[in-house]
Amino acid sequence: MTVGEICTRLTEDSVNECEALRSSQEEADTCMILRAVHCSKSGYSSIVVVSEDTDVFVLCIAFADNVTCPLYVKCGSKTWVQYVDVGKVTEMLGAAKCKALLGVHAFSGCDTVSAFAGRGKLSCLCLMVTDHMETLTQLGMNWSLSDALFASLELLTCRIYIARCNTNSINDLHFSIFCAKKGKLIHGNSLHVSHH
Repeated sequence: MTVGEICTRLTEDSVNECEALRSSQEEADTCMILRAVHCSKSGYSSIVVVSEDTDVFVLCIAFADNVTCPLYVKCGSKTWVQYVDVGKVTEMLGAAKCKALLGVHAFSGCDTVSAFAGRGKLSCLCLMVTDHMETLTQLGMNWSLSDALFASLELLTCRIYIARCNTNSINDLHFSIFCAKKGKLIHGNSLHVSHH
C-alpha cells in the first residue's frame, strides 16, 4: 500500500514500512518499475505487471535488465487475457534498441508528451533503426539537454516530416512547408524555396 512517499507492506501478521520503496515519483507507471526491481531482488521467482498502458510496457522493456527474474506484462479483457514475456521481447529487439525505445516513446508522444502532428510512432521507430539510435538513447539520460543533443533532436524532427530535406532547422522546415503549400517550388525530395 502506498500513501504519499511511504510504501507499506501488509501481511496477515504484520504491517511494515518498506524503506527501499520510499519514492517521490508521482507517476504510477514508474512506481510499478521500482516495485518490480525490488521484488526481483527480494527473491521472487517471476513478476507479472498488470497494465493496458503502452507507457508501462515500454518502461518494462527499457528497464528489463534491472529485473533479475522473468518479467511478464498481463493485458486483455475479461474474455481474453495475454501474458507478454518481456524477456523474449528484449531478446528479439536487442539491448541497444531497448535502451533507445524509451527515448522513441517519449519523443514521439506518450501520456505526458504531445505527439507530432500527422506522424505516428512508426516514423520515429524507422529513423531510430537507421540513423538516430544514439540520439534517442541519450534523450532523458541527463536533466539538462546539451546543445549537441538538442541539435540532433532538431535534425531528427526534420527527418520525421521529410526524409531527405535540405535543412536541419525546424523553423526553416516549417517555413519551407508553408511556402510549398502556397505554391512555391519543391525540387525532388528536398524543399527549396524560390524567391521571385
